[in-house]
Amino acid sequence: MNVQVDVKAAEVLLKLRNGAKRMVYAISNSTNNTAKEVQRVERERAASTFTLRDKREFLLRQVAVIRFARPKEGTVDALVSVGQKPGLFLAGYEAGFERKAKAGGKVAVPVTARPSKTAPIPQELYVRRLGLTRSGKGRGKRKGGASMGGSIRGRVRSYMIKGIGIFQQQPGPAPATLLYAFKAPFQVSARLGWHRAARATVDRFFAPELRRQIYETLRFNRGR
Repeated sequence: MNVQVDVKAAEVLLKLRNGAKRMVYAISNSTNNTAKEVQRVERERAASTFTLRDKREFLLRQVAVIRFARPKEGTVDALVSVGQKPGLFLAGYEAGFERKAKAGGKVAVPVTARPSKTAPIPQELYVRRLGLTRSGKGRGKRKGGASMGGSIRGRVRSYMIKGIGIFQQQPGPAPATLLYAFKAPFQVSARLGWHRAARATVDRFFAPELRRQIYETLRFNRGR
């Protein structure tokens, strides 16, 4: 999304000594402060829309990443974007996307691996840390009504049943718990509303901020 703004009002600064430089800085400061306001609004929106568990601060930083205007380099435009780091799905929440598995045909969806909706998954229960590997042949014994499979096992008493999920064997006669259920790729709805919030913020914030920057520049020049 591109937002272009007419800054003819800043031409009053051209009448001052070093007016062109002052105009560039006034516009750049207004642009950068508007970008910061967009970032603030987007982060607040994300925090109220999503359940942010582990890596909360990292995720909030990625909600709105700023490339600032650099007047010394002659650039007066700023870019605010959603983080695009590998494995980060934030950008997909703007228009919606299909959640696919990183490997294989199904997605591992946490069931009991996550203690509660708001709690992060303990690191020892991350799928990649379970170290699931094929260890033998045969279907093995049944415990708690589910076949252990006897072939794909990992750390912390975990084992996988293809097409069903990843289980954790419990001590004694207790039934095994389903850590992750395997599900077919599914559609994730659009929730971020990034473009709409950003445009509304620019419309509300930029013009008053530019007037303030011009006023401060004129006041400083008058003081000199």
